[in-house]
Amino acid sequence: MKLSTAISLSAAVVGTLAIAIAPAIAQPRNFTVASSGSQVSIQTNGQAFSGPIRGTAGGNMDSVGCGWMSNTPNHTFTIGPGGIVSMKLSVTDANGGTQKPYTLMIKNASDPNATPFCAIADPFSNAKAEIGGVWNPGNYQVFIGNFETQNQKDAYVLNISP
Repeated sequence: MKLSTAISLSAAVVGTLAIAIAPAIAQPRNFTVASSGSQVSIQTNGQAFSGPIRGTAGGNMDSVGCGWMSNTPNHTFTIGPGGIVSMKLSVTDANGGTQKPYTLMIKNASDPNATPFCAIADPFSNAKAEIGGVWNPGNYQVFIGNFETQNQKDAYVLNISP
């Protein structure tokens, strides 16, 4: 009886240690996007990245028309020579709940004269904030904000698809 109790206790301690030392999945703040046929791939630090890209929306800067966001981009990405024929970025609730009033603003950092693109989610119709189309080679900045108030900080998932 005492031996089985000791084995159970050891197993519980080992399980706890395994969880405590498991590495956290780093979220890519800067990445490269490439396209191959109908697939879009993401690389960060030269390594393939798969899985959700998460973050926290909102900030204290009024973007004047595209909601409240941080004055620094949530993410930056590069598109290499040749561009991408079709790619869509969209923002969804990280907790899988009802769509929040996220805003998505994309700036072409390679062209300071380019007008930023803005999309605003509609929580009432459950429409996502999403921007898609043809992407030229260059560097892009992604700002994810909140349309309602600067005090709202919601967790999001940035989705990238063909």
